Amino acid sequence: MEIRKIKDISDILKENELKKRPGAILFIGAGCSVSANIPTAEGVIKKVKEKYNNNEYIKNLKDDSKYADVMNYLLPVQRKELFQDYLTNAKINVSHIYLANLMLKGYVDYIVTVNFDNLAQRALALYNHFPPIYDISTFKDITTTPLDIKSIIYLHGQHNGVWQLNTTNEMGKNGTAAKIILHKIANNRTWIVVGYSGRDFVFNKLVKLGRFDNGIYWVVKEDDNQEPSETVLKKLLNRPYSDSYLVKTVDSDTFFMTLNAELGIGEPPIFSTPFTFLSDLLGNIKDIDSARNYKPIKERLAIDKMMVQDAINRYEKIRNQEPKMPIEDIEQFLLKCALIDYTINDKYDELIGLEKKVNNEWQTKFYELILALNNPSKEKTRTKLDEEFVNSYKDTFKMLKEIVGSRSDYNEELYKGAVFLGKTAEIEKDIDNALLIYKLAIKTLIKAVISGISYYLACTYAKAKNKDIALGLLGICLKHNKIEFDNVNKDFVWEGLREEPEYVRLKELYLK
Repeated sequence: MEIRKIKDISDILKENELKKRPGAILFIGAGCSVSANIPTAEGVIKKVKEKYNNNEYIKNLKDDSKYADVMNYLLPVQRKELFQDYLTNAKINVSHIYLANLMLKGYVDYIVTVNFDNLAQRALALYNHFPPIYDISTFKDITTTPLDIKSIIYLHGQHNGVWQLNTTNEMGKNGTAAKIILHKIANNRTWIVVGYSGRDFVFNKLVKLGRFDNGIYWVVKEDDNQEPSETVLKKLLNRPYSDSYLVKTVDSDTFFMTLNAELGIGEPPIFSTPFTFLSDLLGNIKDIDSARNYKPIKERLAIDKMMVQDAINRYEKIRNQEPKMPIEDIEQFLLKCALIDYTINDKYDELIGLEKKVNNEWQTKFYELILALNNPSKEKTRTKLDEEFVNSYKDTFKMLKEIVGSRSDYNEELYKGAVFLGKTAEIEKDIDNALLIYKLAIKTLIKAVISGISYYLACTYAKAKNKDIALGLLGICLKHNKIEFDNVNKDFVWEGLREEPEYVRLKELYLK
């Protein structure tokens, strides 16, 4: 069995594109839908035992009962209701948004699924792409017509279809059709299998395709501490000359995000430019007639589009160095960036350099005060009157309170405590006491930001290839015991940063 990395998959996909080979086949199983609140087979079995504990057959099932055997004791209508409960509450997860991006960018030609859910369709619909659907559970006859690319193939049926293949007998219903379909699309394509156990009739049809000339990559969770099933090992991964490879990852979501980053195709627009994405959705709405009875709706849509465009100008254009916001908003944005840098790096002496970037009196004063807070020796050099100096701390506190309050990742309790301290300082008549309380209030605000920083945020910056902020946030998470370094070392998100000096330093400091 050969072990490969996500980068190897990225390399072959890039090569396929360069040499104009067909796009890949993405074969997905239940593991791709877990984070969307749809369980794997084990989770479904557990639910069946709980929900139908009055059923004599189900009550007497053994702990190691197979999925198909358990489903055999439910009527088709009961099985359909069971899955409908899950699908009603299912949300489009990260995996499906990124795999939709891979298909639309041309790296994937077919999504083949053994799942009943419609998450792949919903994700593609976000991009205004409505793929051809092939459901082999209803196939009677196969034609010589090739299957359209950028399509979805359901091997077990759909949740809203006539058939859902659950039991052993049902799964044997269209085995021949599955074999023919897989042969139709297999030619010279790379296969990427994610979240699939290989414990159904489809696996035997898959391995009988023969050698995978452009490779088949079997992606599994490394946290499971277990190898693929004996059947998968024997019939595929350990089979000579099969050109099959095992790839380990944290989970399905991480795999697709990492693959997307390795390919360098940019984040899905719903994440990178959400307001532009919304604008594109509104652009799909046909212009509303100007007739009198439609005029209010037409005006409302026009207002909605203007509001979205304003959000684009305010929050997205600046990233591309095309500032459309008022200068005051830009200064506020830069100040927030400075605060983030301050909280994650603890390099107070470098804040002075930021003064050159924004020529603004109050911002310069802010940096000077932050330096004074964290370097008491510099405070002795002040020449301002005490009352004026206290007022400058007061102004700084108000600015920081506004900045922190506008974030979504602060510690609410610390923030409330800081606000209380600020109010106390404001009514304190003794200048020295007021100064001390304002200092404490400002430090508490900064702690509110630091305490709110999560490991997920660190990973987000790592995926965005922003190594300085990512490693700074990681350092804070490790310092506050929010993550063990053993787990960081296993996380594929940090693959491209492991040789960075700061990562090495953190490793030496926190690896037990």
